[in-house]
Formats: sequence, structure tokens, C-alpha cells
Amino acid sequence: MLAKLLNDQGELYYSLGEYELVKPCYEKALTIREQVLGRNHQEVIEIVDSLAHLYSEQEQYEQAFLLYQEVLKVTEQVLGKQHPNYARSLNNLGVLYQNQEKYDEALLLHQEALAIRERVLGKQHLHYAQSLYNLAGLYYQQGEYDKAEYFLQEVLAIRERSLGKQHLSYTSTLVAIATLYQNKGQYDKSLGLLKEALKLQKQIVDKHHPYYASIVNSLALCYQDQGEYDKALPLFQEAFSILINTLGEQHPHTKKVKENYERCLNRDSQD
Repeated sequence: MLAKLLNDQGELYYSLGEYELVKPCYEKALTIREQVLGRNHQEVIEIVDSLAHLYSEQEQYEQAFLLYQEVLKVTEQVLGKQHPNYARSLNNLGVLYQNQEKYDEALLLHQEALAIRERVLGKQHLHYAQSLYNLAGLYYQQGEYDKAEYFLQEVLAIRERSLGKQHLSYTSTLVAIATLYQNKGQYDKSLGLLKEALKLQKQIVDKHHPYYASIVNSLALCYQDQGEYDKALPLFQEAFSILINTLGEQHPHTKKVKENYERCLNRDSQD
């Protein structure tokens, strides 16, 4: 019970961006569960996986790599290579490589995870869609926008069928496609999708939700890229106001939106 409470507390701190408080919670939970269950138990490995994710988010890639490798090895030994958890471990390791711009290594892992999920779960499963989403992100990072769009459109279709349009995963996919169009200079398409995502988001959560602020920020960036600073600035302000009230001033998302606002303000004053 104590281990679960510590783990849950760590997840709460993580959601608030208070990363310095997350690690002690995870480590204490890990120690308790390891003493009772042993290092190779799945409940223990889940905490190891959470620690690896924390290190990855903080760009401590070497520590994250070692833990993700351990999770992969134990999962293979306990559950086998055809288990969805093994595919998840491959996926996490692939994202880690992706974050370090090791694209060849990431591609192989994402493709292997995708193949396992297709065999075990089928092409309409949400985990299969997640692998497609990761592949899209990989191609996007390399500037292969046509390949990225192809996978994102497939993800969008799966998520619409499985979850409906009034779901965070559906709107997040719309935003991803909009960002892709924005980078291709197709601003009308991008704005259309962002406005659709914002409209749907209002039906899912209220206007004070952090993810609503995230879409407002994306819309502001799209206007900024077109030099429409008068439209971008109030949107950045709105997003910042929501985030500072919900996540706090020190949260990474709040800081990022503040940086976007200040950059836009400086460009506006220079023109």
C-alpha cells in the first residue's frame, strides 16, 4: 500500500512539473516493492520504467538508457517478445533514441514495436496507432513531411473510430497534423485544423484546462509564423494565463509559453 501511495504521489508531482520531488517518491516505492517482490517482478519493473521516463524528460539520457534496457530485458524474460509490454518497452527505448536524434536506431525499434502490435493487437488498436504516431514524429523530425502526414492521417482515422472526435487523443492528432502543415507553409490548412481542435476541446474540458492552453499556444504560433503578431500576442497571453493558474509559473509548459510570448513581443516591436 505504501509503495502505491509513493508511486501515485510521484506521478502527481510529475504532472505538476515538480521533477525534483518525483525521483525520491519513485525510488522509495521501488525499494519497498523490490524487497517484497524481487527486482524482476512486473510491478517493480513498472516503477523502473517510470524512473527511466523521468530521466529521459530531464535529458539524462545515459541513466534513462540503462533503465529502459533493464525493463526490456526483464520483460522479454518474464513475458516474451510477443507481449504488448515488450512492444511498449521497445517503443520507449525508440523514443529515447529519437530524442537524441539517433534516427536509425529509433526507426528499427519503432518498426519492431509496430510489427508486434499489429500481430498481437491488430491494426485498429490504440497501441498500434501510438506506434504509427511515433513513426510519424520520427519522420517529422527528419523533415520527411509526406511520410509523417501519411502515418498521422492513419492515426487520426483509428482514434476517431475507437474514441470519437471528442477525445484528447483525437484533438492532439489534429494539432500534430496542423503543426506539420505549418512547417510546410500551408497556413490555411493549419489554422483550419487548429480551430477545429480548439472547438472540440471546448466540448471535452473547460477553457481553463492546460491542454486547451496548449492548443491556444499552437494557434498563436501559427499566426506568428505568418507575421500576424496582433493575432498571436493575445493568444499567447491567454495560454500563459491559463497555465500559470493551473500548473504554476515554474512548470516547463508555462515557461515555454512565456518564452513564445516574449519572442513574439520582441518581433512585433521590431517590425
